[in-house]
Amino acid sequence: LLGSRWMPDIAFSRAPADTGPAPRNQCVISLRHDSPLAPLALQVARRLTEAVRGDDLVVRWGGEEFLVLALKVPASHAEQMATRVLKLIGDTPVLVQGKAVQVTVSIGYARFPLPPNVLPVAWEQAINLADMALYTAKSQGRNRAVGIVAAQAPAAPELRRIEADFDRAWHEGLITLKVASGPVALA
Repeated sequence: LLGSRWMPDIAFSRAPADTGPAPRNQCVISLRHDSPLAPLALQVARRLTEAVRGDDLVVRWGGEEFLVLALKVPASHAEQMATRVLKLIGDTPVLVQGKAVQVTVSIGYARFPLPPNVLPVAWEQAINLADMALYTAKSQGRNRAVGIVAAQAPAAPELRRIEADFDRAWHEGLITLKVASGPVALA
């Protein structure tokens, strides 16, 4: 795994152009482990790497956040990947200084281009949308995955309006989200 400063260089070097559209059939997952303990980051990273495919890119995206870039992902597999990450990280406590610590994650994900209009998005916008889904997961109670499965945005201006007020767009039906709860945390 690489430090957060390296992520933009890696992600953008894989794009056809730095500001060009993200490749088709890609899934971007933004996740944050729900514990402020820094020693957990390495163990979360190991479990995250186990949960994704070998050719998916996993990077630390600052503090307690990680980013997964998965190319050539069918729509149904994006949700399966997010659910697998929830389970693999949350099912078993991790040991920190000899003590078992329950760890959960909040996940935001989306598969691009977004259906039904298959509007291409730039890399920065793809990451931002997945991040908005992540913060929706956190605001809905944490320990869950929230995926963007559709956006009623036939053109770029409509998608920018969705980004400008994500929560309102969700409640007005301009975006469709799918929510999956993580494993029940042990007391």
